[in-house]
Amino acid sequence: MKFCEVCKKNMPMVRGGLCLKHSSILSKKLTEDEKEMIIEVKKRRTGECQYNGCNKIATTKSSGFCSSHIKHSEEKQASQSIIQKRTLRDSCIAGFVYLIENEKSNIQKIGITGYPENRLAYHRRKGFKVIELWVGSPETASRVEFDFIKFIKSMNFQNLFDFDSNFSGMTEGWRSDKLRISSISLIVDISGLVRLPFGNAI
Repeated sequence: MKFCEVCKKNMPMVRGGLCLKHSSILSKKLTEDEKEMIIEVKKRRTGECQYNGCNKIATTKSSGFCSSHIKHSEEKQASQSIIQKRTLRDSCIAGFVYLIENEKSNIQKIGITGYPENRLAYHRRKGFKVIELWVGSPETASRVEFDFIKFIKSMNFQNLFDFDSNFSGMTEGWRSDKLRISSISLIVDISGLVRLPFGNAI
């Protein structure tokens, strides 16, 4: 027997510090004050849903999502667990690897391109700034991006890739409030690439 965190009475617990009466806010017998207290107890124990714009109670602390969005999270994580090696167009004579960041949205992203001026201009319009830019052969650029994404996905940070985005290349992005990376060279072997100064990066 333990105390219910709402009524403070010594009653049989259902789960999460609440008695039978206060295990759900759907009961018509509850006062508004009791409902608010139940919500606070559940939020304190399991937290709020981490889906953008949702402040519902998470089903469990480990999941981090409410019942409405936990399926979204599972489907997104399943799709993001598939890593495919990207290649540049045959017309590209060089491959550029870039690391960019959107501080407002807390998103970092790696990417490859054969045409850095156009690609980075697109990302600037989406609020990203260039952290670093490397150049090498198209094959080397493709290999570095693949190895980088494979490594950070193997780290299994909770909700690292769970964010809403309105930019292309979202599968190569991650939440910088969970993991912030200052250089690609800290994560993977960049042999065959040369780092360009910032003056040439934009």
